[in-house]
Amino acid sequence: MPSETPATAETRSDDGPPSAADEPSRWKRIGNAVSLAALCALAAIQFLGADPRP
Repeated sequence: MPSETPATAETRSDDGPPSAADEPSRWKRIGNAVSLAALCALAAIQFLGADPRP
């Protein structure tokens, strides 16, 4: 059974600034957070706008 740990060349120490390779991942996380916030806002608006309040 192969080991799940990455090779030493694949690990990255967190002592320096983020590399350019981290940029798409960061934008993806930001996009996910904005999408989740918009979904929650839409759900709250629909919940508060319901005619018979649940």
